[in-house]
Amino acid sequence: DPRPWRSLLSTKQSEQNGQLGRSGEFGQEWVGKEPSVSIHIVTDSTSYLPGGYADQHGIDVVPLRVTIDGVLYREFVDIASDQFYVRQQSGAKAVTSQPGPEDFVELYKRLLQNPEDEVLSIHISSLMSGTLNSAHAAAAMIESQQVVLYDSRTSGLGLGFMVMEAVHLAEAGAAVPEI
Repeated sequence: DPRPWRSLLSTKQSEQNGQLGRSGEFGQEWVGKEPSVSIHIVTDSTSYLPGGYADQHGIDVVPLRVTIDGVLYREFVDIASDQFYVRQQSGAKAVTSQPGPEDFVELYKRLLQNPEDEVLSIHISSLMSGTLNSAHAAAAMIESQQVVLYDSRTSGLGLGFMVMEAVHLAEAGAAVPEI
């Protein structure tokens, strides 16, 4: 698993690769103790990131819910897109719904085990889905100032490109407010 982005590059990493960015520790060259702040990027399944991108870059993707003929699935977890489309073409009734706050609470708690870490949570437009509302409720439940929520005001590739740009900026050493 890739480690979340560090605000600074460790000496060990720079010695191993001679460059920024391969192990998940990114930023300016730094000598001394291990940096303490990590940025964790979270998005939802409507970002449609390229295959393997989330795993490669340590992004947590919260799936939206899809109900097909009364059976609940988590998008891209319990049902692949090709399976969804086959079922839809065969006449299945499908509806989508937002993830609940509980889907975010445990994730945020896990990501914030180190009190110095931060979460940047970038989601589908609040005008299209209640996903961001669920993320807001979860952040309030865990009472953390370390969760920054961002309404992308888009979905699909627009959201995916925003997430990829956030990754690029985090890898370059940007702090959450700069992203």
